[in-house]
Amino acid sequence: MKNNRKSKLKNRKGSVSLLVAITIFTFLVILMGGYLTIMILRQSQYESNIRIQEVYGKDVERIDEIYENVSEIINSWNKQKQVNEPKLLTGMTPIKFTMPTDQAMGETVTTKEDDEEWYEYGTTYETKRWANAQTEDGSMWVWIPRFAYKINSEEQTTDVVFLLGKTDYYYDEDGEMQKAQRCAEKDEYVETDSSKIDKYTVHPAFTDESNIDFRNGGWDEELTGIWVAKFEAGYASGNND
Repeated sequence: MKNNRKSKLKNRKGSVSLLVAITIFTFLVILMGGYLTIMILRQSQYESNIRIQEVYGKDVERIDEIYENVSEIINSWNKQKQVNEPKLLTGMTPIKFTMPTDQAMGETVTTKEDDEEWYEYGTTYETKRWANAQTEDGSMWVWIPRFAYKINSEEQTTDVVFLLGKTDYYYDEDGEMQKAQRCAEKDEYVETDSSKIDKYTVHPAFTDESNIDFRNGGWDEELTGIWVAKFEAGYASGNND
């Protein structure tokens, strides 16, 4: 009887020891997993900060103002070309056009997204090449990046600056980051206010105006750009034979 009791006692002690060992091992695994997760997140944050530095340069200290849109900027803004990159939709193929010469007509050429000559939203007529795409039915489209505009009443011209990602920020001629204003949320237009007429205004086609009943013709979310039909719309039995 004594031997049986001792045997049972040893078994119980062995079970308790095993349970304690399993508990400690599980705790260490969870602890190690948490540590690795933190390290991965820190590395990811570090890499993200590097990319943010590349996008913003010396303006990185202003990140807090537009932090929620950082990922959109990184994924959208082409630092080299200073414009939001075209986002091809399903069924779209990037195309470009060759210039006509004395010997040959201009042609439509199929290209790729990484083609450096696909688009160039430059400041002069000679350098401008807006991104074009073609859908499966043959329709052609033009990418209009998110921009802000300013009307020069005296010269009868409109100046445009391209905005970073889904934000209202842009770089001025001196390379300084500035913030454009939004369209009026009341009945009057921004242009009627002499104190605002000399400021860039974000075009409402790219802004979320769901909270003001789409007063200026905006959308239900912020956009990095839009595709616009290159030619007048037609239909199968219409005049487009």
